[in-house]
Amino acid sequence: RVREEVLNPWQPTDTNIGGEHVHSNISVTEIKATRVVNDRRLSQLARMKSAIEVVYHSSTPEVQKLMELYYFKKPRTLNLTGVA
Repeated sequence: RVREEVLNPWQPTDTNIGGEHVHSNISVTEIKATRVVNDRRLSQLARMKSAIEVVYHSSTPEVQKLMELYYFKKPRTLNLTGVA
C-alpha cells in the first residue's frame, strides 16, 4: 500500500481547461522510480521486513509456530496467554 501511495500520489484536479500547458523533459517512469528509491517509509518497511525474516528463520520450530499464531494468523484470536 505504501508503495502504491508513493507511485501514485494524490494530485488536485486542474480546473483550468485550455490554460497554460507546462512541458516536461523528465519521463513519468523516471519520476516514479526516483520517488520509490528515495521514500523513507518504504525503505524503513524493507529494513523491518528483513529483520523479521532473519529472526524468524534463525528461530526454532517452536518459536516459529508461536510467532505464526500470535503475529501472522488473521484474525488474531489469541493473546500471549492463549498462545502459551
